Amino acid sequence: TPNLHAADQSCARLPLTANFHFIKSCNFACNYCYATFADSLARPILGDGQLFALTRLLAARYTKVTFVGGEPTLYPRLPELLATAKAQGALTNVVTNGSRIDAAWLEQHAGTLDLLTLSIDSASPATHRTLGRATRRGETLPVRHYGDLADAARAAGVGVKVNTVVTTINADEDLTDLITDLAPQRWKILQAAPV
Repeated sequence: TPNLHAADQSCARLPLTANFHFIKSCNFACNYCYATFADSLARPILGDGQLFALTRLLAARYTKVTFVGGEPTLYPRLPELLATAKAQGALTNVVTNGSRIDAAWLEQHAGTLDLLTLSIDSASPATHRTLGRATRRGETLPVRHYGDLADAARAAGVGVKVNTVVTTINADEDLTDLITDLAPQRWKILQAAPV
């Protein structure tokens, strides 16, 4: 293992974001997702000690650390990771499907969470089901749940972003009403492409 403490001391902070894909598993089964690692359900890629050391290193080097998976909220110590990054002076962001958080979670962690990025590909539960943005039993989140999360995040002082992956299944869908309702400060649109 590299000496993370020594590396941490030697680097200046860069005005960039580190996207930290620290957990492989997810409770959804999106057809286009590259993170299809079912081998370690709800377990991070690294041991806890390495995970926290790497979080400190990233937060000391970058102005923002984005915690991504899989589904980051499956890791029970995610709030501690957020606090670790925040203690180093970094902005924090969590990219989530939104299934495991609510207004109470956002309020509880507002002091260490700067941005909430919701992964939403459609305003239609049927389309989400077709895309696999659902549990393995086919359960999807109601559209209102996303709106409630966005409202709760803003009420707690947490910024809101949206990520949308466009595929042939949802390419013609008009998301104007959904995005207007969510009012994110940023909407990232990604295109799924075969490689």
